[in-house]
Amino acid sequence: MNRTKYKIMLVNPPAKGSQNSNYSCFPAVNIVQLATRVKKEYGPLVDVLVIDGGIEKREEIERQLKLYKPNLIGISALTLTYEEGLAIAKKAKELDVNTKVVLGNDHASLLAEKILKKREFIDYIITNDVGETPFSKLVGYLLGKNKLEDVDSLVYRSNDRVIRNSTKFYDLKETNTIPDIELIKDKLSIYSEHYMATFGHLHTNPIIPMIVNNARGCKNFKRRCDYCAILDLSLRFGKTETFWKMVEKYSDEYGINLFFEVLDSFFSSPLYIDGLIEKMPESVKRKIEASKIEFMVYANATDLVKKENIQRLKKLGVKRVNIGLDGGDFDTLAQLKKDGADPYINLHALDNLKEADMTTHVSFIAGARGETTESLIRTVEFIKYIVNRYHKDKPFFSSIEFSRLIPLPNSNVWKSIESICHTSEIIDSDVIDIEKMAKIWFDKFTKMTEGLALEKIKEVDNFLMANNIVTGKNVG
Repeated sequence: MNRTKYKIMLVNPPAKGSQNSNYSCFPAVNIVQLATRVKKEYGPLVDVLVIDGGIEKREEIERQLKLYKPNLIGISALTLTYEEGLAIAKKAKELDVNTKVVLGNDHASLLAEKILKKREFIDYIITNDVGETPFSKLVGYLLGKNKLEDVDSLVYRSNDRVIRNSTKFYDLKETNTIPDIELIKDKLSIYSEHYMATFGHLHTNPIIPMIVNNARGCKNFKRRCDYCAILDLSLRFGKTETFWKMVEKYSDEYGINLFFEVLDSFFSSPLYIDGLIEKMPESVKRKIEASKIEFMVYANATDLVKKENIQRLKKLGVKRVNIGLDGGDFDTLAQLKKDGADPYINLHALDNLKEADMTTHVSFIAGARGETTESLIRTVEFIKYIVNRYHKDKPFFSSIEFSRLIPLPNSNVWKSIESICHTSEIIDSDVIDIEKMAKIWFDKFTKMTEGLALEKIKEVDNFLMANNIVTGKNVG
């Protein structure tokens, strides 16, 4: 390696606490996109190392940190990965005080000023959901090619003050970066092993999975679900040609055969979906027909009751749909979701997926605003009912997750807690005490105990495991 290159380490930290059923099964393409962009922009001037805490423990990340000695370390910071990210950032500064540390993703973006005031070892925070361009501009600044004030969406210190540069809206049609899989080629077998260990029973052939992120946002961005904490839900779509270019390249060159488009609500734009169907290459059609490629998406139950949408999914080769069903009780759903969902719509959506021979991951929440013991029990009964109705003859549910509602920054439930805890240490800290937040929520905003929620989650998890259905890590 040329030692004069500017060395950049990009890290997706390990998750702390709860983990969903997909954890460690799919590559962290967000940091691969960043790496791809800076390599494209600065070529021989930089060397980039990508490390995913989904498949590497913190000790291994810190070992690689010592060996690599980066000039810049970029860390993706979600609420459940933030503490691990802080520990990695602090270690980087201890090894070399001149190493620059930049954070990105929702948790860091939401609490940027607070973090910079409390954590002297953090130098920069990028607050844009489409962070490739701001990150590339920051690298340009560190290479002496532009000014710090030219880096949009950046929060940083200057003369003991915290400065926030203006934020830009990036159109994915112009800025979306196709992740260079060469950067993680040696890790694809690990993701495949993790995926097959969890979901292999759903497939007849070995699977090499991949995330595709060619569209972002949610159709409910103006009326978000009560628990949704995603920073930016504004809709934006990349070119359909870019989507298929990724699929063809990854399939032909790396043997990738399962693509998960992680747009928060796939039917946010039927026009975009119809464009994908229209522009699908013949080579991909042939692979879909031969069961050599398949797709996964997120969708809302209210969209899946429409037969034309099921037909769209079939034409695209979608074999699995992830749905947040959330509850089996009318009042619970009315509190959690804003799109008119109810238990009968949930059942209608599952009927349509079953008829189309698709599998599904579904999730439920214990602890809706105003949740009662009776409504919680109805949701538990609903979960058991759908397992007995849909899953007995052959696998239909890839996984079912029943989780305690956790208030996260930027969600409506978080804002409700803020309204009664203005001076609380819990709110003022950049590290969120999940257990304390959950206790406040259940005590103040539900009509049941947190203990009952955990008891029922454990009951459901045991029921699901007895029926050979994968669950998340929801109860310690």
